[in-house]
Amino acid sequence: WFVITIAVSDSSVKTPLTMFNPDEYPLAKCLDGTAAGYYAQKTSTEENKNKWVLYLNGGGECDNKESCQAQTNNALGSSKYFSNESDTSSWYFASDYCANNPTLCTWNHVLDPYCTQDLHAGQRTEATESSFGLYFSGHHVLVATLDELDKAPYNLKDATDIIVSGVSAGGLGVWMNVDYVAQR
Repeated sequence: WFVITIAVSDSSVKTPLTMFNPDEYPLAKCLDGTAAGYYAQKTSTEENKNKWVLYLNGGGECDNKESCQAQTNNALGSSKYFSNESDTSSWYFASDYCANNPTLCTWNHVLDPYCTQDLHAGQRTEATESSFGLYFSGHHVLVATLDELDKAPYNLKDATDIIVSGVSAGGLGVWMNVDYVAQR
C-alpha cells in the first residue's frame, strides 16, 4: 500500500484562464465545440525565464456516444464549465508551492485543463456522425497553447528547458505529444 499526501499552501496563487479566440485558433475546441483555453503562470525569477513545465490534466476518455455526450455537461467536455482561475498548488510538477515542488516551483507553469476526451491527441477538424457529432481536438488545443505562449510576454520559443508532465489521460497525452513538443 502506498499513501501519497499532497499539502496545499494556504497562500496559493490563483492563475487566470486564457480562452482561445475562435477566429485565431478555430481548431482548438473542446469536445462540444466550445473554444478551449489554458492557464499560465509566468516565472517570478529572471534565472528561470526560459524554463517551463507544461501540465496536461487528466480526466479519462470516453469511447461511446453516450459517455462522450455526457462529458459535454462538465469541464471535461466543455469550456462552459471552466473556472475563471486555477489554484496552481495542485498542478504537481507545475505547482508553485515550493514546499512540495522545490526544484520547479519558480519555473513558468502551464495547465491544459483537458476538455477533449481524447488523451490530448485528437486531430478532428469537424464534428461528424462518426465522432458522435463531437470534436476530438486535443492535439490542436496543445498546438494553439504552444503557439500562444510563443508570443510575449511568455516567449516559450526561447525555452531552454521544457518538462511535459501529466496525470492519467494527461500522462498518456505526454507520451503522445512529447516528440511534437521536442521537435517544435
